Amino acid sequence: MQAVIDAGAGMINDILALRTRGALEAVAASKVAACLMHMQGEPRTMQSEPQLRATWSREVHEFLRASGRDACEAAGIGRDRLVIDPGFGFGKALAA
Repeated sequence: MQAVIDAGAGMINDILALRTRGALEAVAASKVAACLMHMQGEPRTMQSEPQLRATWSREVHEFLRASGRDACEAAGIGRDRLVIDPGFGFGKALAA
């Protein structure tokens, strides 16, 4: 993540919502914006048997609030630098 910031990125689009080691700190120490995405499972298998269906919005909202926005704000990343992505298709059933 730091290499991308050092290369001049204006935004980090992170499918792990800055939960990997050092990611939150790297963004907080910079001026870049961050897109925080919800993903259920892992990229290779997330669409094999997605568990989230029509009722997934509460789980996604809570994850993005607690693990994303709140953690970022506590680290000093203001809301003006955050974009929230519910991750449509990333471990969600396509049919309701």
